[in-house]
Amino acid sequence: RKQGEKAIRESEERFRQLAENIQDSFWLMSAEFTDLLYLSPAYEQIWGRSREELYADPLKMMEWVHPEDKLLLEEAMGRVLQGESTSTEYRIFLPDGTIRWVCDRAFPIYDESGKIYRIAGIGEDISDRKCTEARIQAALREKEVLLKEIHHRVKNNMQVISSLLQLQAQYIEDEPTLALFEESQTRIHSMALIHEQLYQSEHLDRIDLPPYVQNLVANLYQSFGCGNTAIQFNLNLDPIYLNIETAIPCGLIINEVVSNSLKYAFSQSLAGEINIKLNELSSQQLQLIIQDNGSGFPAGFDVENAETLGLRLVRMLSCQLEATIAIDSQCGTCYTLIFKELNYQRRI
Repeated sequence: RKQGEKAIRESEERFRQLAENIQDSFWLMSAEFTDLLYLSPAYEQIWGRSREELYADPLKMMEWVHPEDKLLLEEAMGRVLQGESTSTEYRIFLPDGTIRWVCDRAFPIYDESGKIYRIAGIGEDISDRKCTEARIQAALREKEVLLKEIHHRVKNNMQVISSLLQLQAQYIEDEPTLALFEESQTRIHSMALIHEQLYQSEHLDRIDLPPYVQNLVANLYQSFGCGNTAIQFNLNLDPIYLNIETAIPCGLIINEVVSNSLKYAFSQSLAGEINIKLNELSSQQLQLIIQDNGSGFPAGFDVENAETLGLRLVRMLSCQLEATIAIDSQCGTCYTLIFKELNYQRRI
């Protein structure tokens, strides 16, 4: 029996030494939070108050908890009484009025019959962590505002360029030259749309492809005066988000191919369809298919070696995407690209 009592005393001494030398405050209360049985010295460093004050009235601590956090702490105490372990972050007032953040982890202790007879907990000063988190959040908000402003300015600058091209085009009588100006405008618009969508979105670094493609197609439809024609667009777009590195060349390819279809694939009286499909083949591979049921390329046209500006751009942009591209003109024209999302490349 004496050996058992000695072992208990030694265990209690080890516990006391541990509890009184850690930076966090350790506390032990009765099952109903009515009596404070033990409170380690670290409490005085964290709360700035004497332990005796709390031993005399354990619930007095609620007077020093921030009013906005009292309900949160009371709910946590209730859950502990129901047998849950809790972790609660709340603010306290020091005697000088300073606010400090505390994280209290509380857990029930059961007796041999399975009833809760003690509540134990550890209180940690997390003020430094909270200050760091606040600085990070402020920096993120500042970065978000800056990125929105950048995308907004880029979009506006592109609109200015497009407007200048439109003004200059009014003085051009040569049809081929005028067509080049109009094509340049649609290319600029396809890029401006990305920046417009980015600064209006919650995701400043990724483009939601389906609405972007829908807006791009609608603009091309209007630009080429297709309002009174029987050309129908069929869009089959998976919910895919792409970074700007990938979205811009992808958008420009769609712009070029659809523009060519609208200009050359259908005669004035011919009804037709343009299908755009974007889907995930795997977790990394994407597939883009742009297909029309128009007249296709002229007989004898060498797709692989063609030097038209549109096809050269499509090939160049495909290389930028690191995509494999297949062009089929047996029944209308069909472009199939398989690519991966590009990684961001630092430019400075």
